[in-house]
Amino acid sequence: MSQSAIQDRIATKLSLDAQVKYLSIQAELDLLLQQVRANQVKTAQKN
Repeated sequence: MSQSAIQDRIATKLSLDAQVKYLSIQAELDLLLQQVRANQVKTAQKN
């Protein structure tokens, strides 16, 4: 089972309030990962 499928199963078992918090944390983590990857590319291009 993929990680996203597991995360979806967990999210559906939470209360609606907890689901909203869970999804906002997921979105924030996705943004942070994108920023990290972008910074890695910039750093690699400088070297």
